[in-house]
Amino acid sequence: MPIKHPFATSLFTEPLFMTPEARIQAITQLLMLEQGGEVEVIEYDTIASDTAERIARTSQINATTAFSDNAIDANSIAFHFVDGPIYANYDRWGWYFSTKQFNDDLKAADANEKIIGHFVYVNTGGGEAWFLDEAAKTMSELKKPLYVFIEKRCCSAGYYLSCNATKIIAATQNDTIGSIGTMVGFWDIIPAYEKAGFVWHEHYSTLSDLKNKKFNDLLNGKPEKYIKEELDPLAQQFRNAVRDARPALAKLKEDHAAFRGETFSTLRAIENGLIDCQMTLEEAIHELNKVALEKADTVNAVDKAFEIMQ
Repeated sequence: MPIKHPFATSLFTEPLFMTPEARIQAITQLLMLEQGGEVEVIEYDTIASDTAERIARTSQINATTAFSDNAIDANSIAFHFVDGPIYANYDRWGWYFSTKQFNDDLKAADANEKIIGHFVYVNTGGGEAWFLDEAAKTMSELKKPLYVFIEKRCCSAGYYLSCNATKIIAATQNDTIGSIGTMVGFWDIIPAYEKAGFVWHEHYSTLSDLKNKKFNDLLNGKPEKYIKEELDPLAQQFRNAVRDARPALAKLKEDHAAFRGETFSTLRAIENGLIDCQMTLEEAIHELNKVALEKADTVNAVDKAFEIMQ
């Protein structure tokens, strides 16, 4: 049965920053969504807010997903939830992480005077490449400290979103980090339709000889031009982004395994400079809270000094 979900278009035809496991997870979710009302799904935002509440209870630090709410407690920590496949566009179903929504949330939380820092929980194997550069730019321009905390996986698109953090932390020795690279993959469904009796016709103007040629060559087993002009530039952009964000990675040679799509367990990821350390979740959010409070105090002191000078 053809998949109706609009995200299937990007998942099956566009360049991805994604591990095979993440892709299988995304395909499974899309197939489940095809069942319609037969499958009960807890909305993504609900899971995020429930997780924030649990962290607030265990750490005694106010973690919030109410990024624009000025009525929240002072000195709150914004809790951002990056879990499962990454998609760029807003999700009206409440099923997925959205890079655009994440970008909006970062800006809203950074502008909220009641929020002093960002805590980003990450468990993802990656996803859609598009719009990651915009979210990464937003992260690099945040005024408040941002910690990334990894449970299980921080790969591909997930690492692109994480590399600009003030500090990147893994939960255990067995988390998986990396997969810096680009790929595309899809099913060619035309043979299945032809077997069922459908005949595909596609014709082009003599003035449009290059229209769709790159993708049609990819379909026909000649991927060289697509790889060179679509995948390679994205992969280089990814490399440049992580090098700019992580000084330790900038010291590695261009042909290092980290830049060729390899993944690393926690200790090797620390050795190679992809992440900073291993901590428990409570330790991580307590450290962020301390760092954020100190920065907020410094900012307030500077603001008061300027007021006195005026």
